[in-house]
Amino acid sequence: MWTDAVDLGKEGTWTFFSSGQPLKYSKWKSNEPNNANHSEDCTVLDLSDDGRWDDRNCQWNYHFMCEIDLK
Repeated sequence: MWTDAVDLGKEGTWTFFSSGQPLKYSKWKSNEPNNANHSEDCTVLDLSDDGRWDDRNCQWNYHFMCEIDLK
């Protein structure tokens, strides 16, 4: 499942795509993010691995989640 976290602006600097704000929390899988093949700039939530994160190529197809401001 896609999340909104990307490092498209600068490799290794993870921000929210929608706002540009830096991440204040992360839950990466072991040895991630690794930018495999120099092409992984988006983040997926791996529900089969306790919800840990993995960086993936942004062109892959996954479901996604949205953020809603409840203010």
